[in-house]
Amino acid sequence: MLILTRKLGEGLNIGKHLIITILNIDYVDQQIKLGVNGSECITIDKRKSKVISDGITITVMRIGSKQVKLGINAPENMKIHRNKVQRKNTPLKTKYLTNREGIPNQQLQGKKMSKILIVDDNPDTCNQLMKFLVEMNHSILVSHDGTEAIEKTKKLKPDIIILDLLLGKTGGMEVLKQIRQFDKRVGIIMISALKNEIFCTESLEVGADMYITKPVDYYHLATNILPHLVNTKQLN
Repeated sequence: MLILTRKLGEGLNIGKHLIITILNIDYVDQQIKLGVNGSECITIDKRKSKVISDGITITVMRIGSKQVKLGINAPENMKIHRNKVQRKNTPLKTKYLTNREGIPNQQLQGKKMSKILIVDDNPDTCNQLMKFLVEMNHSILVSHDGTEAIEKTKKLKPDIIILDLLLGKTGGMEVLKQIRQFDKRVGIIMISALKNEIFCTESLEVGADMYITKPVDYYHLATNILPHLVNTKQLN
């Protein structure tokens, strides 16, 4: 078991696809809340353990005045990296946040901005995500159709694709398969309202870098998941 001390807003990267962040420390009920890959929220009581994913268990060993001590059991082949997310009492909401609503401008300084293609047949979802990521100074492309997304990937070569699983006509899984036939470089995040391990496993096997479920925590996506994915692609 690996023992780590973490503060509110700090987290862990376990393996290539699992990002865990401490969202809240409840000193009254002696429990913590963890965000998993930017969407799922898990509560763990002090001196209790929970299985976060296959072969990965987290135990809350101690809750101190400013930090918690965690025990992490993970397969030996999974690397565990510390990460820090400057996040203080930011609720999990699907609406986007602007700088005026709590994202300090200085957080944008020094970060590598990316060209991101959003693929979703729901215009409202695209507009929300696009407005948020534009606030973070990313360059945004949008497609409401799977076939169009494939062509834009070929011509415009985005750094990252945020791809909805349930697209009309050409589905998200088929789009993923076709893109991976000609582009192994681009980072692909599959998003879906389906909390189904079968779809998650298939997406990762076909070539997705991450699979996250709706409602998506846009703040966590922009400040933790996207930079992590960009860095991972650069290292590989």
